[in-house]
Amino acid sequence: FGIKFITWVHMMRILGASKIYLSVGELHPDVQKIFDHFVKIGYIETSVFKEPSEKISVQALEYIMLNDCFYKAKNLYDFIMVCDTDEVTLPMIETERTWYDIFAHFKNETERIDSFPVHQRYFPNLVLKLNPEIPEYHYMFQHIWVEI
Repeated sequence: FGIKFITWVHMMRILGASKIYLSVGELHPDVQKIFDHFVKIGYIETSVFKEPSEKISVQALEYIMLNDCFYKAKNLYDFIMVCDTDEVTLPMIETERTWYDIFAHFKNETERIDSFPVHQRYFPNLVLKLNPEIPEYHYMFQHIWVEI
């Protein structure tokens, strides 16, 4: 989890995220060190999440954590992206390199836009061809093919 999480955080930075809000439970001490580093530099804000005493569904728990992060960020930013740590929303047009490039098309629109649909892609664990210029431990950056 650690290396993939670090790669995901760097990918979010490359794509233009100013801050990441995460709900976290109990973490392995080594993973906690990774979180602590990103919290210390102000790039990640975490909320400690403890499971409620009453039994509720996994989906309900995910909505609780998602809403916690959303409500912390909603008045601070022009755009908010919701995703899991195993998801990346990539620009699909060659001239668009970051999320800001995508949103720039809509910033001057007079009609209010509340959401943007995106296509999800799966990064399989099997990497068919390694790029020798990219270290093997950069999991997401090694993928030149994605499942559609």
